[in-house]
Amino acid sequence: MNSQQDKLWVRWVHAYYIKRGTIENVTINSNTSWLLRKILDTRELLRDIGGWEEVSNIQKFSIKKAYNQMQENFERVNWRRLICNNQATPKSKFILWLALLSRLTTTDKVSKWSRDCITLCKLCGVQDESVQHLFFDCDYSKSVWATTLHYLGLSPVNFAVGELRRAIQKARSKRSKDKLYVMLYTECLYAIWLQRNCKHFKGTNLSPPAVIQEVLFKVACNCNENDRYRLLLM
Repeated sequence: MNSQQDKLWVRWVHAYYIKRGTIENVTINSNTSWLLRKILDTRELLRDIGGWEEVSNIQKFSIKKAYNQMQENFERVNWRRLICNNQATPKSKFILWLALLSRLTTTDKVSKWSRDCITLCKLCGVQDESVQHLFFDCDYSKSVWATTLHYLGLSPVNFAVGELRRAIQKARSKRSKDKLYVMLYTECLYAIWLQRNCKHFKGTNLSPPAVIQEVLFKVACNCNENDRYRLLLM
């Protein structure tokens, strides 16, 4: 607060609350405004992360430094750019994130708390449904992936590990074609999840070719003009 005492609000706080003391020893009472109370409540947090010096840059508060100090030391996942450096729709990125964390409510998870749950895949009805099976091993999903890769001129690899590894690698690239692949990868995964839910709750779902057309349209609406032209040629 001392660095901007020319500001009217700062001068008022100093005159009526801090007076001749410091912000560290100001007492919060019933007359303290809500905004100032919230600011003063952060004093303990500030002390825990090392004090003012740890969150300031040339005597000015730094949001970036404060944020970094407040974060715990988590191990970085190798797919972080697949979420952050991705121009796909927010909903599709959210489903991708849940899939990467294996947090989607596939039947193998539901069966753990519901004995009446039928564990067979909602799309193929042949094998038990899991994230691995639903998105990569199911014949329905394989058809969606194979056609999408054909559009991009890519050969299929091991769908579970290989495609994820390829998507992670391309998410690090700045090439327009690689960004397009990441968008298609994300939107295809989301589309498969939507069709799975349609089959489960409505008893019907689109054919793989129809799904791919929807995916291409959605990606075309969110990509740049050059990529949109490339999609139109597919």
